[in-house]
Amino acid sequence: MKSVLLYIDFPSELEYLFVLVFIIILVAIFWRKRVNVSTNWLHAFVDYQFSTQDFYTKLGELIAKREMPNVSISRINYATSHLISERREYLRIARKDSIFDICVAPFGTGSFVSYWYGEPRKTLKQLMRRVATTYIRNPDVHQIIDNFNNKTRYQYDTDSVFQVWVKDCINEAIEEVKTNKGIRTPLTNEQ
Repeated sequence: MKSVLLYIDFPSELEYLFVLVFIIILVAIFWRKRVNVSTNWLHAFVDYQFSTQDFYTKLGELIAKREMPNVSISRINYATSHLISERREYLRIARKDSIFDICVAPFGTGSFVSYWYGEPRKTLKQLMRRVATTYIRNPDVHQIIDNFNNKTRYQYDTDSVFQVWVKDCINEAIEEVKTNKGIRTPLTNEQ
């Protein structure tokens, strides 16, 4: 009987490391955009389209005039339907843990302005909470984790001012679009 040498080609440690790094990069790319959305708002324009880039530029100027501390303005792309679909550019206005993603886009014969407000996902806190509830039965540890990164009253106040001012700037930019087009703002009882 002939002996057969069985040879199995196991991936090397370097290949495992490469795959792990690749997965971490993919997760980082797709996860960095993720926001826990708490508010969504929309304004639609019927039979009127306007430049997305002009609106984003005007809104950026209005935000800059307010001189809010720690505010960053950037552009971010989201898929329109699925992972490999066409991308839509959003204007992101962020301050610490508060994020506005604003979209201006044509729709049919008109266009719309929308914003999504939320906070970045707290993956470390969520992971710690999951581990604690699964493996640790001490309620004091749970309380410490729940209080991890809690905000002070002043931080809540400044976050609220940021939210109000960004919403005001969005509305001001919309009013400018309406004025330039000659669109009449409806009276209170017409809304």
